[in-house]
Amino acid sequence: MITDDREMQNKNNSPALHSWHHSPIRQAIESFLTDVTDKQSEYFVPEHERIAVFDNDGTLWTEKPLLAQLAFFKDRIRPDDDLPRDVTQSGLFAKAVELFEDKVIDLFDDVADLMKELLDGVTTEEFESAVLQWLAEARHPRFQLPWTQLVYQPMLEVLQLFRAHRFQCFIVTGSSTDFVRPWSVPIYNIPQPNIIGSSLRTRLVEKKDRLHLEYLPVPFVITNGDEKVESIARRIGKQPIAAFGNSRGDIEMLRWTGQARRSLCALVHHTDAEREYAYSPDPPMHFGAGTLEQADTYDWQVVDMKRHWRKVFAHDTEE
Repeated sequence: MITDDREMQNKNNSPALHSWHHSPIRQAIESFLTDVTDKQSEYFVPEHERIAVFDNDGTLWTEKPLLAQLAFFKDRIRPDDDLPRDVTQSGLFAKAVELFEDKVIDLFDDVADLMKELLDGVTTEEFESAVLQWLAEARHPRFQLPWTQLVYQPMLEVLQLFRAHRFQCFIVTGSSTDFVRPWSVPIYNIPQPNIIGSSLRTRLVEKKDRLHLEYLPVPFVITNGDEKVESIARRIGKQPIAAFGNSRGDIEMLRWTGQARRSLCALVHHTDAEREYAYSPDPPMHFGAGTLEQADTYDWQVVDMKRHWRKVFAHDTEE
């Protein structure tokens, strides 16, 4: 049980949003945290109810020119490399090229198909080892830096600030849970059980007198859109009171979070072509109201990268 004195000391020493310009969005974040953690506030929320959810790709780190997990698949294909290259070149590689060039509209269905082809029969240990090796070796095609150095510094500060205010922070991502978990602690300081992502079914197999989990070519869940809300409810069992996203796939998660009595919903808008990328939160073809229109309708905070962030990455010079 945290005493009042300890909680007050924790808040006084909490991290600041140094990489954020002074703006209404920064004030909204700070005001929200004050409202829900001050015991004298009408909006006070007990610690066990302080849940914050964050999309990963495009919200916590860069997602262009392609998702990191797709870049991993492109580079590594299979840990055991037992598919003949001529077969993959004629089928799987052709489909992958379309994905990498954003030519396929139904991205998540095609990613599911790709994962089936690449991971069937691979053990979870083999996959984790391949992910960590790739992260140590791979370089982003534009910035020529490891992907783990392309985490948004302002969002790292948000995570630190929320933790200082006794929030449980979760990543809810369309990438696979097993892709993010190996590096979630050293990069985000988010424990592995707090990663909620897409996944394939597994089966228990015995190899050389040891038990292993092996992937099956059957999706368990693709965490995007409606499924983000369902996955949060299934895994956490509580409605978040804070949510950060950046795309059409985060709309339902943001809307659901916004139904809390006091909430903070924020959309990271990519507007900085010089320091990162500038692009719409919607795919080239979509129906209905756009994501920015939804942000206006539901009164979400829109984080304009170019206007609101002093720096994008830790290695940037401050503006």
